[in-house]
Amino acid sequence: MFSITIKLMKKSARMLIPAGIAILIGTAFIAATFLFSNSMDDSLRRQRTAQLGEANYIATMKTNSNGAVSENDSADRTTVADFNLDRIRATKGVKGARVDTSVSVSISAAGKRSNGYAVGTSTDRKLLPVRIVSGDQPVDNNEVALPKSVAKQLGVGVGDKVDVAPISNGSALSGTTVRDVRVVGLTSDPFGVYSFYGGASVLSENVVAAVYGVDDFDHMQAYMLLLDIDDADAAAAQRTVDEVSGLLPKSYGVESRRSVEAEAVRDLSSNNTSFPTIFLLSFGVLALFVAALVIANTFQVLVAQRRRTLALLRTIGAKKGQLYTSVLMEAGLLGLIASVLGVGFGVGLIALVTNTGVMEMVGMQARLILSWQAFVVPIAFGLIMTVLASLGSARSATSVTPLEALRPIELTDTSRAGKVRAAIGVLTIIAGLALAGVAVWQLSGMLNGLDTMASDNYSSVLLMSIGGAALVFLGLVLTATFWLPVLMRGVGALVSMCGPSAKVAHANIQKNPRRVAATGTALLIGVTLVATIATGAASAKQTMGEALASRFSVDMIATGDGLKTSAVKEAAQVKGVAATMYAPTATVTAEGVNGGTMSLLLVGVKNTSELAGVMHADLSGVTVGDDTVLLPKYRATSGKEITFGSDAKLRFTAAESNGIAASTEQDGSASASSTNGGVSSSMRL
Repeated sequence: MFSITIKLMKKSARMLIPAGIAILIGTAFIAATFLFSNSMDDSLRRQRTAQLGEANYIATMKTNSNGAVSENDSADRTTVADFNLDRIRATKGVKGARVDTSVSVSISAAGKRSNGYAVGTSTDRKLLPVRIVSGDQPVDNNEVALPKSVAKQLGVGVGDKVDVAPISNGSALSGTTVRDVRVVGLTSDPFGVYSFYGGASVLSENVVAAVYGVDDFDHMQAYMLLLDIDDADAAAAQRTVDEVSGLLPKSYGVESRRSVEAEAVRDLSSNNTSFPTIFLLSFGVLALFVAALVIANTFQVLVAQRRRTLALLRTIGAKKGQLYTSVLMEAGLLGLIASVLGVGFGVGLIALVTNTGVMEMVGMQARLILSWQAFVVPIAFGLIMTVLASLGSARSATSVTPLEALRPIELTDTSRAGKVRAAIGVLTIIAGLALAGVAVWQLSGMLNGLDTMASDNYSSVLLMSIGGAALVFLGLVLTATFWLPVLMRGVGALVSMCGPSAKVAHANIQKNPRRVAATGTALLIGVTLVATIATGAASAKQTMGEALASRFSVDMIATGDGLKTSAVKEAAQVKGVAATMYAPTATVTAEGVNGGTMSLLLVGVKNTSELAGVMHADLSGVTVGDDTVLLPKYRATSGKEITFGSDAKLRFTAAESNGIAASTEQDGSASASSTNGGVSSSMRL
């Protein structure tokens, strides 16, 4: 029967091609979604860990479950000298070590100036968080590698000299200006870690120390040690890690880059980055449902057209099971070929996107990451859907008798949809309405300020509403055989008045209601899919705009040395400026936050009325006065909630800010409140 099946497929190739294209589109969508998700996860994971350079091990201070250091330890007291770099570098198995140091700087040349961010150099280029794309990394005294954009802005290149000075926007130490610093290279920031600053400069150790305000690089504060350890032999690598751990400051530990990346993946998962994947994957599944309807309709027509051929096969001894198997085999071959082609098309599409630099336009370095899911899932799904869609036609083939070879061909479909299908469809609609109703109830309660399930797990409730809507739509599709012919018959009665052609069309609708319903259902799903994508894109754009407006509550931030209140008053007089606020800042260490200590940027405001002018947050009932402070509710880096007591103490570190200078080691108590927003020295247009 296999050879006969192949011959039948060749004879009906024109009818099978549209069904194959429908399968190809659905499987390509699913494969592309998996590959796109892989590329996004890889890019985000590398972006989250790009500051580590190519280090395979990292030494950081141990934290508690809340992400804070213990009350008895403080990263503020750790210096470069405490890491015993010389002994660590001399340890067997250590190929490179770099203490992560950074400072905010102002770089000037020929009357031009650019404010930015700088990191300390490394003898091992692999451990730098940025790439040296031209020249070399700083090694000797008074050397710097500038970001390409900064070098272009200043009009300098490799071999030229610049001045490097500290900027006091929240810096812990004042520092001094270092002149005649030689540019030895240019840097790039491929993963956008420092995109906010336009990239990051790399400074030689003496320049970093001078700018930071210490007399020796070993006296600089440091929080992290990057290690390049030979891990060809796992046992030897572990011995090296153990030896290095014994040389580290108290409360510091070594962990592998894999564990850091795993933590980043967990953070990404907790931030619901998988939701876009699920959303896109649903469209691929819907596309395959459309393909299933096309396949079912195609095979119904094929079996009807082949009834005489099937009857002749019965006359020469073909059994019902052989005819049944032949139809399923034909569907399986069609599904397999179309699915494989669809996966190939999806891989090619993502490869084109990742290799043409399209993702770089949005600041992402995407790579083609292949996985077994991208191949197995769409092929299996396409194959199964095709076979399932042909089951009804296969059963119809078994009803052909040898005597039908002598009868005229009759394509009339008089069968009726079963009651079981109708019952399942109705139950699906009811379940979908109930699920969507519960989701809407929970979401509306959250919007009204009530403590609902949506408050704690918003994404699950949102998925519940989407699932409910999907079930309702699926129920409508299952029952389309009943209501769609009636609807089309009513519309057809009106259209039939337009002429003879319309009357013939109306007669065909009445003659073959199930076949017409199948075609109409496929069109219904296709239009729904397009409308959903268009509506989803518009909603996502609007939501993203509102989220950005909420997260970045100001349109312009002005910072720099010598910024006075008079400048803010003058800016307020500029046409188009709606509100301004003078907000001096200082770096503080908060004790008792999450059971430990946490570094915070403290912003000074007169009152909440002034703050409300530039901050999109509900500040009703909140007051800021003497001995009070507003703390953020969530950590900006991880999104985890910050917990603190009402008597949380703030210990001010030495700082110079925009307009004020905080006292060194000044301790003070403040009652703490939380808010979802954040503010800086700013003005809103």
